Amino acid sequence: MADTGWVSVQGSAGRGAVVGAAGEVGSTAELGAVISRWIGRVVPHDGYMLAAVDPVTGAGSFLARENGYSVTAARRLTLGDRPEDDHSFAFERLVAGPARVAVVDAGTPGPCRTPAMRAVMADEGVGSELRVALVDAGTVWGGLVLVRAREGRPFSEADSARAQRLGPGVVAAMKRYVVGGPLEPSRLDLPPGVLVVGDDEVPMAATPSARDWIGELGTAPAGPDAPLESTLWDLSRATRRTGASCLTRVPTRRGWVALHAQPMTGGAPGRWP
Repeated sequence: MADTGWVSVQGSAGRGAVVGAAGEVGSTAELGAVISRWIGRVVPHDGYMLAAVDPVTGAGSFLARENGYSVTAARRLTLGDRPEDDHSFAFERLVAGPARVAVVDAGTPGPCRTPAMRAVMADEGVGSELRVALVDAGTVWGGLVLVRAREGRPFSEADSARAQRLGPGVVAAMKRYVVGGPLEPSRLDLPPGVLVVGDDEVPMAATPSARDWIGELGTAPAGPDAPLESTLWDLSRATRRTGASCLTRVPTRRGWVALHAQPMTGGAPGRWP
């Protein structure tokens, strides 16, 4: 009981500080670092991934991470073993509550991970994962994944309870970061960019301005044949899954950047449509 009270006091005392710091940082990477340090005082971890969604459209908005999963591993853990997104432990299951936190251990069988998924965690050196759905007043703001190394102590029920109590503070910090920048379209003086993405989620072609916009967002692929990074991949996947146009807004310190994704149609090469 004494430990629970200490965590509660520390969380309430530090929330104002983390929210204030979130309004001063200059990038999503710095935001993630501020939140990670705050949570780490009561839920120690070796790495994290903070994924925000557009609260209106529900599409991915930005990702901050350090010592988290690789791009390939994160996709497999997101999609599961099947390409139809039929995941045995979809993040969306936590959104409904009442518990918005779940722990997955690489070496422990259970309903949250198939053997193949636990093997991915082991290959990445991750022994335990704690997931937190970030929801406020019925609106989904994103999710937080904390990881511990394979040789470390797995996350406990006490860690889960602490993380759930700190979830509203994480949402408050994310909101403060958003309103800390201009609440208007980006002032970056660039024409709209167009990016063509193949079935394998690897960019096929791009206008020069698209490359500049992607650089502004910090979501450039790791190499010329590398798959899309977080936000662009999430938007592309949503469009392929629904067959409809998708929209997300990404906050930056120069204003909002709007990303639109549409499925492509067309006939033979050189023909229109």
